[in-house]
Amino acid sequence: MRLFTLNTNEQEHLNSYLLAAEDGSDAVLIDPVSFNVTMLETIEKNRLYVRSILLTHPRELKMSGIGTILKIYDAKIYATYPNIHGYPTQRVQGGDLLRLGGLEIRVLPLEEYSRHAVMYAVSSFLFCGPAMSAGIVAEGGTHIERILLAEALRNQFRQVSPKTLLY
Repeated sequence: MRLFTLNTNEQEHLNSYLLAAEDGSDAVLIDPVSFNVTMLETIEKNRLYVRSILLTHPRELKMSGIGTILKIYDAKIYATYPNIHGYPTQRVQGGDLLRLGGLEIRVLPLEEYSRHAVMYAVSSFLFCGPAMSAGIVAEGGTHIERILLAEALRNQFRQVSPKTLLY
């Protein structure tokens, strides 16, 4: 599997990720914050085509690049919301298993963060979205809410291999 970290937003510490099977050209884009030249160059240079966009949380609704991505690529959006910026989505929930671009993707719920939050497990990678940042539990909410979220994350991490990398 090929993994690219894209579009780092320094102020908000946000990353987007591009995944593709080792021998495939169909790509999966996770949490695209925006769409810029660097992202386009990475996709094109690696001869990929974005077929799927996965969103981990509705706060990602502020993403400005979805419209541009959908003008360039015939991609389907996967999210817990029925539409994003007026674009219909394929609704997902915890427990779903997606097969996209030659990849098997498990959807893990994270309702302790938000009833609309999910994480995506792909091989030895776990894409946590805004629930974690650099190994630190999300800073929003009260002290009790952060404790509950930390416990929920621990429970989810027990379901994946100890060798799993968090993104």
